[in-house]
Amino acid sequence: MSIDIVLIIFQLSLLIAGIVLVFLISRALTLGRRFVSQVYRSRAFWFAGVMLSVLFWLLFTGLFYSSVKDVEGIAVELSLITILLVFVCADRTILVMLEMDFFHRNTLHWRRARVPAYVAIFAGAIFLIAQIPLTAAPTCSGCYAALLPGLPSWVSVFINPTTESIVTIELLLGSLVIFGYLFSVFLIGTRRISDMTLKRHLRWLGLSVLLLIVTIAGGYLESIFIGFDGDVVLSSFEILVMSYTFYRALMSLTVIGKLEVRAS
Repeated sequence: MSIDIVLIIFQLSLLIAGIVLVFLISRALTLGRRFVSQVYRSRAFWFAGVMLSVLFWLLFTGLFYSSVKDVEGIAVELSLITILLVFVCADRTILVMLEMDFFHRNTLHWRRARVPAYVAIFAGAIFLIAQIPLTAAPTCSGCYAALLPGLPSWVSVFINPTTESIVTIELLLGSLVIFGYLFSVFLIGTRRISDMTLKRHLRWLGLSVLLLIVTIAGGYLESIFIGFDGDVVLSSFEILVMSYTFYRALMSLTVIGKLEVRAS
């Protein structure tokens, strides 16, 4: 497949996703201001924040694949920030879901598992966010460039291209495992709440979060094992499916139907 066709497909998917995300951000903010329930308000505002982060990540990723210089490092760091934000949003949503359970059951022991999950996600992501500017050239070619001159020698023991590559792979694989576990908590937890509207929203949100992490983490792994063409084609499909699930997640927060008028 010609590289031009591959890039056109990828850029088109980014454009469609960007339009959808802008609509979702506007819609979520509007819903958040109008909802009376604090649970619904917080879900809408958190949703808008996640969508804004995803939008910026897709924007800089598209610029990088369009051969715009000096943006690869920003795109990588935005993907890490998005992972952190999505994890916090998912965690807070699960806690709300557990409280709405009449018996307050600790679904899949999440209250206990969330602490090591936080440590695993944040430790790896913050390490890479701090390390990338030190180890990467401005263009961040692969983000595994030599250390900048003038750094103390002891820094290279902890911050070096080899360490970065190991932490990156561990973070990506760990994210897939942790968010897969999150999705399982969503599936089981939603069966234990009675609010049908929130139940539908949480199911779509759980699927959306899982697809987002597969798109981010899977994209990096695909580029390593499959190559550029396969990475971009698969990412284009994943981005479109992810955008659709996010759309369904937000729209499921509102019930839109026809009103029946009964004759008196």
